[in-house]
Amino acid sequence: MADERVIAHPAEHAGITTNLLLFGGPVLYIGAQTWHGATLFDDLLWSRLLALSALVVGCAVTTTAPAYLAAVIAAAIVVSPAVFEERRPTRGERAKPVSLAHPLH
Repeated sequence: MADERVIAHPAEHAGITTNLLLFGGPVLYIGAQTWHGATLFDDLLWSRLLALSALVVGCAVTTTAPAYLAAVIAAAIVVSPAVFEERRPTRGERAKPVSLAHPLH
């Protein structure tokens, strides 16, 4: 929905409604992932907490900015945890490939 508004009127002020759509969805998604990882795997990633904070601040700050700029900022914040998170197996174990010789039953 927010993308449609940005595409239809990219140079207009984003406004609170567009910003809530642009930044709110990623907040719900990243927030749920952060909570899930922290409660089930005891793995609280600071990059996700920082991204959540940046999304809240970005939503508040870009209400008077052009809609395309708010969308670019939201996208950059959403991509940032993927860039800065370390790709590692949990608890020091290496991932084991699935054996094709013994399929799971």
